[in-house]
Amino acid sequence: MANEALYTNASSTIYNDAGLNSLGSLYGANYGQPTTDLIVKDLRKTIFDSAPQGFYDLQILNMQAPVMHNNTEFAWNEKGYGRDPVVSTASVTGGTNQITISVTAASLGVVTTDTLVQFPNGQKGNITSINTSLSQITITMLTGTLAPNVAVNDIINNFSSIEADGASSYSQNFRAITIERTNFIQMFVKGMQFGDAELEKWKRNGTTDYLDINRREFMRQFRIDISNAYWAGTLGQAVLANGTPAKTCDGVLSMMQKAGSPVATTTIANVGAALEAIALNTEYGEYGEVKYAFMTPTMKNNLAKYYKYPLIRYNVSSGNDGGTTAPLVLDTVDIGSTRIVLVPFKRFEDTASFPVSWQNQILLLDQKNIIPAYFMAESMIQTPNRRTGINLNTFTNFVMSADFSIEFNNPLACGLVIAN
Repeated sequence: MANEALYTNASSTIYNDAGLNSLGSLYGANYGQPTTDLIVKDLRKTIFDSAPQGFYDLQILNMQAPVMHNNTEFAWNEKGYGRDPVVSTASVTGGTNQITISVTAASLGVVTTDTLVQFPNGQKGNITSINTSLSQITITMLTGTLAPNVAVNDIINNFSSIEADGASSYSQNFRAITIERTNFIQMFVKGMQFGDAELEKWKRNGTTDYLDINRREFMRQFRIDISNAYWAGTLGQAVLANGTPAKTCDGVLSMMQKAGSPVATTTIANVGAALEAIALNTEYGEYGEVKYAFMTPTMKNNLAKYYKYPLIRYNVSSGNDGGTTAPLVLDTVDIGSTRIVLVPFKRFEDTASFPVSWQNQILLLDQKNIIPAYFMAESMIQTPNRRTGINLNTFTNFVMSADFSIEFNNPLACGLVIAN
C-alpha cells in the first residue's frame, strides 16, 4: 500500500519521470505532480556566490602599512610648496617706472619689500612698498624700463629675493607654513547568532556549504562597511539608538572636497582628455609617478574606446584569431610625467552603498599619500553558551569588531573627473 500511495495522479504519470519528484520539487508544485522523500533532491552542495568580488580599493590601500594611533582622534600637519604668486584685483595702466597695484589679501602674506617680481610679459621690478590697509603693493621697475599694463587677476611671479652690497639687514624673513588636518577613527561591529540546536543541525544535516558561505559573506559585508567609509565617509558624530555618541571618519571624497582637489566635469566623449588634464594638474611627485584611477567597469570601457577610437587609435587584432577580435582592454594611460593605472571598481555601481552619481565619477588618487589608520587591532569572538557551563544561553554569537580611518596627505595631488 505504501508504494501504491506514492503515485496519486492519473495512470499516465505512474512509473515515469513526471510522477517521481523529490520533496520541494518546483516541477511538482507548478504542475501538480507528486513528490516523495524516497527521492533525494539534486542540490548542488556549493552555493554560488553572485556578489561582486572586487575589493581592489582595500588591496591597493593595504600596500601602505597601517599606522596605530593612541587616540580615536588624530591630526597631522602638511607643509605646502611655500611659494605663492601675487594676484591683482584691479586694472592699472603702466607706462611709468613705478606702479601701484591692488592685490588679494592672500598676496600680502607671500611677499615682502625687496622681493623681485615678474610680470606676465616677463618684465621685472622690485617691491618697494606694501600698504596692508589698502591691499596694495608698489613695484619699482628695473632701471630704464617702464611698467606694463596690469589686468584683473594677472599673475605676478614671486621671483626672488635681492640684496645690495653693504647691507646691515634683510627683508625676507622665512617660516615654513603648515596645514593641520584631522580625522576620527570609526568603530565597526557585526555579529551573527545561531541557536545551539540550529547550529548542530547545520553541521550534521546541511546539504550545502551554507555555514561556510555564511561566514565568508559575514566577512565580506564587514569589508564593505570599511570600504564604504574609506570612499564616502563623513567626519562627524552619530548617535546610536541607545543615545550613545560615536565618531564617524572622513573618507577620500570628503577630504578631497575640503582640500579643494581639482574637479573636471565633462562628457563621455571627452573623458580621456579630462582625465589627462586632471593628472597634469595634480602632479606633485616625481616625474613618471604612478596614480590609480578608480571607476566602474563601464566607465573604464568608455575610456578604452576613447583611446582606441576607430580610424584614430583603434586597430582590430591581427593575431592568430584572424583579425576577429577588437582589443578594447586598457589598463594604463602613460602621459610621460604621470602613469595612470586604471582600476575597475564594480562596487561604485552598488546603489546599496553609493549614490548613483558615483557611477559617473573617476577618482584619480596618489595612493602613497593615503595611509590606513587604526586604534585597536580587530577582534573576532565566539560567545560562550550553556554547553560551556559558563551561562544559561542556548545560542552562540559570532562577533567581529574593528576600527578604521585614513590619514590623507596632500589631497591636492588627487583629482575627480565627472563624466555625464
